[in-house]
Amino acid sequence: MSIPLQLYARNFASKIYGASKKKRMPLSPKRARKGFYKGNGCRSEGRHTSKGGFVMDKEKLLELVVPDMSGFKLMPYVANATPKQKYPLAADLYREMANKSAQSAQ
Repeated sequence: MSIPLQLYARNFASKIYGASKKKRMPLSPKRARKGFYKGNGCRSEGRHTSKGGFVMDKEKLLELVVPDMSGFKLMPYVANATPKQKYPLAADLYREMANKSAQSAQ
């Protein structure tokens, strides 16, 4: 007896595995309660001990290399008091280019 592919893909865990097997499967946000967030694959910066603790490993820590910005003229943010600028439409830019090319051709 073969199971149709649509039924197999749609109800993967409910039709094939029993309740005890589903408990041992890896937990994913699809199978968990509302609000469960598993994460998106971060770096391990240490290891877990057998007593339930966590030991940080200095070699695994993230090291950010930031250049010296002391003589840099620009600011790293845009102030709220900056006036808003209206961006030109593509048609306006095309008209400007057409006018420039017409003037240079004459």
